[in-house]
Amino acid sequence: RGHGAEAAGDMLMESDGYLAMQIVPTLLIAGLGLVSAGVLLDVVQHWDVFTHVTELFILVPTLLGLKGNLEMTLASRLSTEANRGSLDEMGSARRLILANMALMQVQATGVAATAAVVSVVLGVLFHRTESGHVEHNWDHTLLLIASSIATAALSSAALGTVMCAVVVGSRRCHMNPDNIAAPIAASFGDLVTLAALAYISSLLYGSPHTKWLSVGCIVLFVALLPLHTHAALRHDSTRPVLRSGWSPILVAMAISSAGGIVLERFVTVYESLAVLVPVLNGIGGNVSCIQASRVSTALHLRSTASHRRAGILLVCLVLPIHLLFLFCIHFTGMGHTTISFVFVFSYMLAAMAQVALLMVVTVPLVKFVWSQGADPDNVVLPYITAFGDVLGTALLALCFTLLHALGYVRQQVPAVPTPGD
Repeated sequence: RGHGAEAAGDMLMESDGYLAMQIVPTLLIAGLGLVSAGVLLDVVQHWDVFTHVTELFILVPTLLGLKGNLEMTLASRLSTEANRGSLDEMGSARRLILANMALMQVQATGVAATAAVVSVVLGVLFHRTESGHVEHNWDHTLLLIASSIATAALSSAALGTVMCAVVVGSRRCHMNPDNIAAPIAASFGDLVTLAALAYISSLLYGSPHTKWLSVGCIVLFVALLPLHTHAALRHDSTRPVLRSGWSPILVAMAISSAGGIVLERFVTVYESLAVLVPVLNGIGGNVSCIQASRVSTALHLRSTASHRRAGILLVCLVLPIHLLFLFCIHFTGMGHTTISFVFVFSYMLAAMAQVALLMVVTVPLVKFVWSQGADPDNVVLPYITAFGDVLGTALLALCFTLLHALGYVRQQVPAVPTPGD
């Protein structure tokens, strides 16, 4: 254990070149996942279930944000434990991983149900008939809850397994998992979760027995909760998270819901948003989560390593990575907007503003949470990603609105609908 902590301290002192060698490939791989998620959202937004159950557009960023939080906090916790040497012994590693997987199932089921209910409520508040009456369909409500819970549970099992393998593999290869695990968790988490949500909701919507299939799905996953709860309570590291780790995730959900409302209002106006929002939000969230995870590990190890240099390097890497994926989207025909110099400049301005604000708040927030006796691995990442999602979506919507006013972007409809429409 002592040798592992000493080695981790050395990892936090990487040179700029060694740090970039670990981070750049990770961000590129993560970017592929983000672009794929954007392309998938661009495709599924035209499916019958999305056009008829429009609350799914509110659910998408909320559920993706919540699931991303669970996966990134798992990655951050395991990265810290790996750097402390807790995963070096096979028996303790197995117990720690199984307890964290069970914890993730409990959290995923809870937050997925909550996210679906919030999406329904927001949909009721913002969807009214011309006479002012509330539009509501109980079959759609059950479909949203069932799709959300099933998606969260199944994708958590798959992604949790991948994240455990990434952290353990990074440790075996003498690489710092703080630089690798969180971006992969966030990016491929979005792709897998969105794909699962789209297909599960489509299957339920296309069935003649939507209501009863939805109810059965909900009952099945809720019935598994006692088993997962018991497993999570048996380990010392997951017991306190299960009891007191809900607040950051639920507050982050409330913040992310604002991004969902913005996306729902603008995605039918500017079609390209569906492709670009996951990329912009994901890359900005990834670099800030790398920084947060590194600072958290340093605090756990009582390391005095400086984080300013790593933060500057991360911000500098954002520009070329965004440019690369922006032009990949354009040249492969995945977007619906002509790429001009003005468009690229506006997009990059929004991207740099987002990541700059995120990096400004990340280190002080981690240190503040640590000073209050809480574990930043379980608290900070949900707030950072939720704030980044809302900020990125709002900045990109503003960017498209200004470009439309200047004649560089076309609208699909004459104007953004108002809540009373």
